Amino acid sequence: MNQLLRRSVLTLALVVTLAAVALAPADGATTQAPHVDPPATYTTTIVVDDLDADGHVVASHTITGEPRPLGTRQTIKGSPRPFLDTGVGGLPSASGCRALTVTNKTTTTLGFTAFKFITEVHWCWNLAKGRTTLSSVEVRVANVDSQYRYRGVVNAFNQTISHGKRVYRQGHFDNCITHYGCINAYYPSNDSRVYDSGMWSWTTNG
Repeated sequence: MNQLLRRSVLTLALVVTLAAVALAPADGATTQAPHVDPPATYTTTIVVDDLDADGHVVASHTITGEPRPLGTRQTIKGSPRPFLDTGVGGLPSASGCRALTVTNKTTTTLGFTAFKFITEVHWCWNLAKGRTTLSSVEVRVANVDSQYRYRGVVNAFNQTISHGKRVYRQGHFDNCITHYGCINAYYPSNDSRVYDSGMWSWTTNG
């Protein structure tokens, strides 16, 4: 049902756009590829899993943020968008292991999911020794709409920071429309920080 609704709305939007182009003055006029359903907001969901010695999940905590506007178009070399989502969580503890999963979901103007850019960071800590050890870092995508193409990770680094580690990943998605090609590019980023106290923080960009 959702797919039929989306197809009907997109078809109507495309017909209106093409009609407007057809009626535009021909002298000196330039045509542009229609932005049928461009991205409008992004929402961050955080899942933190407490792990036992064998890596099994023994407790889990989820935080879902509010939709935030994408702001100005971002490029890899340009300045970051002005609208960031950020937060911090956890309570200090002596030692342990956790997994921090950051899901960065982009939603279109019509309210459909364009794509999800996901990073998962596993780490262990020892507060007395001031030690933070990254066990693994995984990047994946989900729910990529047929109008978008995932091009891979374009910026990635791990960094030692005060009392912890920083993991930054930035993806690249193209907005592509049949008969018009790819008309826009989007670069969502997930910036995760994990600490020797077991605490964690994140910053995301749409």
